[in-house]
Amino acid sequence: MSGLNDYVSDDSPVNDVIEWLSAWYHVLIVAGLFGFMVWLRARTWGRFLVDGKVLFSGNDPWYHLRQISYTVSHWPSTMPFDPWTEFPTGTFVGQFGTFMDQLVATAALVIGLGSPSDELVRLVALFSPVVFGAAIVVPTYYLGKRMGGRLGGVIAALVLALSAGELLQRSLVGFADHQVVEALFQALAVLGILIAVRVAQEEKPVYELFVDRDWAALRRPLGWATLAGAGLGLYLWTWPPAILLIGILGVYVTIQLPVAYLRGESPEHVGIATATIFSVAGVLSLVSITSFDLNMVQLSLAQPALAFAGVAWSLGLAWLAREWDRRHLASWQYPATVFGGLVVGAVLLAVLLPDLFWYFFDQLLRFVGFTVNPTASASTVGEVQPLTTIDPLWQWFGAAPFVAVAGVGIAIAHQYLSDELKPELLFVALWFVFMVAATFTQQRFAYYLTVPTATLTALVVTWLFGYLRSAADSSDLETYQVLTILSVVVAVVLPMVVVYPTAIDVSGQNGPGGVSGWESSLEWMSENTPAVGNYGGAGNAEDLDFYGTYERTDDYEYPDGAYGVMSWWDYGHWITQEGERIPVANPFQGNADKAARFLIAQNESEAAGALDVVSENETDAQTRYAMIDWKMATANGAFGGKYFAPPNFLDTVSESTYYRKVRGLVSTEEQSSITSQYYTVQKQAYYESMSARLYRYHGSAASPENVPGVSTQGRIPVVDWEETPVTLSDGTETTWNVPARNENGSAQALRWFDNRTAAEAYVAEDGTAQIGGLGKIPAEEVPALEHYRLVHVSNQSQNSFTASQPGLLWFAQQNAQNQQVQYQSGVGVRDLLGGTFSEPNSAWTKTFERVPGATVEGTGPANTNVTASVEMEMPNANGTFTYRQHAQTDADGEFTMTLPYSTTDYDAVSTEDGYTNVSVRANGSYEFRTPSTTHSTNESVTVTAYTDTADVSDEQVVGTDESVVEVNLTESVLFEQDLNSSDDSTNETGENTTDGTETSDTDGGSTGETDENTTESLAPAIAVGDAPIARAAPTGY
Repeated sequence: MSGLNDYVSDDSPVNDVIEWLSAWYHVLIVAGLFGFMVWLRARTWGRFLVDGKVLFSGNDPWYHLRQISYTVSHWPSTMPFDPWTEFPTGTFVGQFGTFMDQLVATAALVIGLGSPSDELVRLVALFSPVVFGAAIVVPTYYLGKRMGGRLGGVIAALVLALSAGELLQRSLVGFADHQVVEALFQALAVLGILIAVRVAQEEKPVYELFVDRDWAALRRPLGWATLAGAGLGLYLWTWPPAILLIGILGVYVTIQLPVAYLRGESPEHVGIATATIFSVAGVLSLVSITSFDLNMVQLSLAQPALAFAGVAWSLGLAWLAREWDRRHLASWQYPATVFGGLVVGAVLLAVLLPDLFWYFFDQLLRFVGFTVNPTASASTVGEVQPLTTIDPLWQWFGAAPFVAVAGVGIAIAHQYLSDELKPELLFVALWFVFMVAATFTQQRFAYYLTVPTATLTALVVTWLFGYLRSAADSSDLETYQVLTILSVVVAVVLPMVVVYPTAIDVSGQNGPGGVSGWESSLEWMSENTPAVGNYGGAGNAEDLDFYGTYERTDDYEYPDGAYGVMSWWDYGHWITQEGERIPVANPFQGNADKAARFLIAQNESEAAGALDVVSENETDAQTRYAMIDWKMATANGAFGGKYFAPPNFLDTVSESTYYRKVRGLVSTEEQSSITSQYYTVQKQAYYESMSARLYRYHGSAASPENVPGVSTQGRIPVVDWEETPVTLSDGTETTWNVPARNENGSAQALRWFDNRTAAEAYVAEDGTAQIGGLGKIPAEEVPALEHYRLVHVSNQSQNSFTASQPGLLWFAQQNAQNQQVQYQSGVGVRDLLGGTFSEPNSAWTKTFERVPGATVEGTGPANTNVTASVEMEMPNANGTFTYRQHAQTDADGEFTMTLPYSTTDYDAVSTEDGYTNVSVRANGSYEFRTPSTTHSTNESVTVTAYTDTADVSDEQVVGTDESVVEVNLTESVLFEQDLNSSDDSTNETGENTTDGTETSDTDGGSTGETDENTTESLAPAIAVGDAPIARAAPTGY
């Protein structure tokens, strides 16, 4: 701006303004960017205030809320152990209850004047990521300033503010997780390191200054190094795996000190600074240690051990350089000895302590391994997926990462070509390279990549400006040079503001997400189930204070009446914090394998076995409830389904055990190909798994002829596919399932048959077909559950197709919106509109209770089937369903059943007594009946069945009343017609029957259930913007 002074007089007010702007423009810009970042992150805050309650997004923020609330009550302590998660052992989690939680808790206490309300604590936590995220602009500015002065700082701050990547997403309002605080303290730690090594290079501290106790000469280098070490220590307090930065600093020392020596400079200066940094960080991590083993994810011996090893390494290399000078050895032998010594040390460690060596090696690969594949179970966790393409980098940062790569080149070239050594440049280059490696190993680490990218971008742009200024001073300014600079600036900034999704686009989509569908269920659970410790009236609720302090242990001893809640691990923190109940599995993936075994268990014995494993050696602590949402029962992961996840946690099964993927066909006038988009065809193992039997059938029996809530009009569906070889874009050859084709060449994956025999014959002949498999229709009979009852459904529901067969709806939607391209699933629109393959009872979340069940003893005709049925009402969903269970009479006509649903006396036991206040209740008594039989004579037709009705009390179901429900089946007339009369005479059931003496299906009921099959004439469409884009496979079909 100083050039503007040439156009105004020295005493002009305009000159004063120009000088003021020249001195303070960077402050104005950074302050403006800070305000923009606050607005960007906080703009959707109103979406998180729902019905007077503050919600959060994601999973981990809910557990941070728990830790923050604990620290508010016990300031400044953090929770040493938590028995309110990972039932029945409890757990300690080192990455929670850290410095971040203490900071937020302190802010809540200050704002709340020492006694903040729960709502205030939630509000402070809600906005905390906004503050932390916007605050990163300050160290980013100073990092850029270290690279290229004030202009460099402004450029770095601008790149940070406009970035739309993981750092933005993890600093939006409501996402109160530790990642954004990690990024902030990493930036602060790196800034401290850069200043410390630069000051050391300038002040040149040496050993003799310590001997002479010249503290004045050591004050600046040791002071800045101490601050840098404190910053690194605070980073470790925030996130124990920050040990990675200790490793990066160690690599830097290993490279920078030999480089300095080869340049003819003493490595001692930087070595003293880094030794001090390591020392302070080691002490701070040592005083906060929580685990006396080597554990990267907790503050253990690993952090101080590596830090103090860094001290020894820094001082050792400095001493070695002195020895080299004293002995007048060749300079090139110094780095050769350093790197050779590293190799020898690594080999000795691998030979003498192989377990230790491979532990650290595995941890290294886990963080920066690039192409290391995650385990099957880890592959189900979105944030730990490797980044397989550079496309997201362009979407997040525009051209900045690619400009930053040039910055790495400049930093490396500087070590050899510059007259003045700037040791901070090499550290920034290494920082960027390691963060790139971390991002490609686990894409969540992209939130670490933003700041080093911005820093190196500032280096490149200011280096070009420096070159331009130098050219101008030599009167050698060319137009192409100006255009080059402008092109770089435009290339960095323009994509970040025009290419979708921009930062504004990303922030505008922010909301609480899936917890909204769980909130009503969690609130119901907290108010309508017994307090933990009082199940069955044990009276020990006061033994488990929700924010109590508990001594750390490997296996917490729960009091009588404590119980757990089974669900997939994603939802554990919600159950803890909002439901105030103890989940078996949690997002720490504690007991994830146990939850997986339960959810895909094929019968109640296997399910009980999974729960028994959880409750091993526990006589009173039991898992009493299961919460299942539509995602856990939906196989198609492309549309939010999570059924694919549990099989990946077990070695004995895979996704293909439960369903197959059928890829659709894409046809244009020119060609036909296979799309990577698919729909799922469920196998019988899916329908017999606990998650499907609970969510789909509510524990009722089901069969292809009689599907709860769905009418097939007596027809049997068969799904038909073909196997075809394909070659993927990476050259991999595999086999995909595609819809079968009819004689016209069109896809026809669905065929209907009038009876089971015809359907079975077609399946046997075809070889790649099965009965059922779409929606709720199984291939075979699915028995009823005897010990699980639906007790509540959420207020919020999902689209009936999304909760069942979202892939089929996607194909139909594409055809409706694109007339030029035909997407073929092989399932017609008419079949979809009929609602046969949708989920009529699509409540977002359903809660089930595990109960002993009521025992039924009955008599009736010998060797026949008996069906018990009862209509249950779900008030929240404004709908009903029918529970059915089948039994077989023996030769004496006797049968027994165990029924999980009660029909009367719901108020006989209460939550205060230690039992459940069920929301789902019966509309009438149980009806028991045998299959109907038709009796024909020349004069009349009569249809009869053996029937009875009975009530089951809630006390009988929960086991407080052990009396038996007695049923005596007697013959009754269902239908009677006088063949000599023109008028029909029917009884009140108005039921139609078969001809002759044919016996109906085992249910003894009609296949249509119109009172339960409430579907819309046209299912709501999935928004096109939310649907995956179909990509044609390289090989034609």
